Amino acid sequence: MRIYFLMISLVWVGEIGAHNNYFLPGDAFFSTSFTEKQIGKLKEEQATEIKLGYQRLDNQFMACGNVGYSVLQLTDVDEAFRSNLLFAYEWMREKEMSQFVKTQEDGKELLFEWNPVVALIYSKGQVAFPLGLKFNEDWEEQGAGQYGGFLDDGWSVMQDWKRGDDVAALSLSEPLAPMVHLRESSDVHRTVNEPLVMKATELEMVFVGLLKKNSWVNNECLNLKNLARHENWLKAADEDAFFLLVSSEGVRLTRYLPGKMKEELIMGESGQWVELEKK
Repeated sequence: MRIYFLMISLVWVGEIGAHNNYFLPGDAFFSTSFTEKQIGKLKEEQATEIKLGYQRLDNQFMACGNVGYSVLQLTDVDEAFRSNLLFAYEWMREKEMSQFVKTQEDGKELLFEWNPVVALIYSKGQVAFPLGLKFNEDWEEQGAGQYGGFLDDGWSVMQDWKRGDDVAALSLSEPLAPMVHLRESSDVHRTVNEPLVMKATELEMVFVGLLKKNSWVNNECLNLKNLARHENWLKAADEDAFFLLVSSEGVRLTRYLPGKMKEELIMGESGQWVELEKK
């Protein structure tokens, strides 16, 4: 079943005079989202490569351009990784069915998916908590002065800045030159659309919830923010949160419950959840 909305108008009032950050050299992860259309194509084509667009989650929009890389291409995608990715997507989609907005482009009516599934891509064995912090110690230089964090509470921002030196950057097939994404002596910034490349065998993909669009250009992920609240040892979280960690080896579900309780399960051979043995 699909849910459709007719979008009459959306009004946004926000800051002017800065830019939007995409993936920057030094970021711990590449953020993306999966639509129903993308998943259908993935099922049909059985491709060994997957091209993913960057998904901003900072819930703001700046009118003076963009900075960073917008595309990541996964190579060496085997059947196990593809199957686990599809399983995780379907599990996440059970939380909320796809919602579509009717819009027009060049006189044609189109359907735009309003709540795709959000995933963060980390280097294998380098998933860092709280999820959603970029841990980029050079954010000010690489982002041309724009922070662009996905978590906006004070504790998370402090963790991001304090621990940047200690968390590894996303490891790509080809190392990035640090300043290519910036134009010298110019106030106009650009997004680099040439794909970054990463092997699927060398990553872990973390599904963190559904996209919440507050306008056409303002996006956030509420479950991601709830996950950060559970990581904050200074304050108790009162809402459940969860994430799925996906690799070629399998799928792991972690649930956070009120009272600092946590449970971890792995996907069994027949697709059922099995509680992970506690060490």
